[in-house]
Amino acid sequence: MRTRVLIAVAAIGLLVVAFSLFRFSQQSPGLNTKRPELPSASDAQTGGIVGGGTVTFKANGQVVPTEPATADQGKPMEDKEFQTWLTTEAKNVDKPSLDGEQAKAKIAKIASHLTESQARHLLQTVKSDSSSAGEKILSTYILVEAGGLAQSEMKELITSALENRGPSKPHSEAEMRSVQDRSLRLMAIDGLGEHAKTDANARATLAQSIPGIQDPYIRKYAEQRLKEATPH
Repeated sequence: MRTRVLIAVAAIGLLVVAFSLFRFSQQSPGLNTKRPELPSASDAQTGGIVGGGTVTFKANGQVVPTEPATADQGKPMEDKEFQTWLTTEAKNVDKPSLDGEQAKAKIAKIASHLTESQARHLLQTVKSDSSSAGEKILSTYILVEAGGLAQSEMKELITSALENRGPSKPHSEAEMRSVQDRSLRLMAIDGLGEHAKTDANARATLAQSIPGIQDPYIRKYAEQRLKEATPH
């Protein structure tokens, strides 16, 4: 059973890395990393993740969410309703019968009405070890989609210290969790970097975040994304 859990965590870690590096940008000169090819459809398998829940990515790198059951798309959801929706949504991010573009539009609509308390809830979900991988990924995705409504939460996520999980063996649970922690921050940086191309406030937020990033690789990645977003 433990072997199956570790394999599932390892798989989702690789998928998060692939998604975070692919989601918003293309290969950038000067960055000392080669962005991996996204897995094929046959490689994007759903699996149980430590903390509960399931999550899968489509071959084109999209998070495919389900339709909110009770949300009024024209106004913010109540906090309790939003939290319930997020938990349910995170368990059903890969519905093959769903129209992916329509679902993305609905997520964007919800993100456009994100309240301050909901943005804080998303941030805490990403940072909590008790959250499932699906909840963490979807929460980061919504923070990215929310743009200016969640820039302070994005900055806090990017600059938050990575948890010290102690010495870890290759392919161990601790190592896979560390990979996920870094990958979610890369995903947030990519999102902020994309907004920064057209939004001076997002560009300023990214620039202000960089000095507070402790991990050298994450900091270098943020510097590269800022460089790409800065008008020449």
